[in-house]
Amino acid sequence: MSVYYKMKGMDTMTQQAPSLAEWKKLYDLMIELKTLSPWQWLEEDDIFALQNPETDQLGFLSIMGSMGEHYSVSVYLGEEGLRKFCDFQQNDTNEFSFQRLLEMPQLQASFENRDYLFPED
Repeated sequence: MSVYYKMKGMDTMTQQAPSLAEWKKLYDLMIELKTLSPWQWLEEDDIFALQNPETDQLGFLSIMGSMGEHYSVSVYLGEEGLRKFCDFQQNDTNEFSFQRLLEMPQLQASFENRDYLFPED
């Protein structure tokens, strides 16, 4: 896809809106991912790395949903994203913090019930 993002320590990149064809490709891939149901055999902390072929930046992929509650895929961006994900996973207090979750550099796609979506979604 042609969408770029800015991270700490990176040069500013031009943001370009995805084309309709790129959106369609993304949606088709997400349908394929949902059909594969990787949350049936992967845990949230079974992380693997991906490299963006256009920027060479690493992302660390996590599949969520093994507990049957929140089905999603996240890519934690760069070393900072991976470090914050690991820190979040090792939280000894068992206290969930949306603030800490939002501070992690990541891209996330979730499979939600349409009843929970707003019209603009």
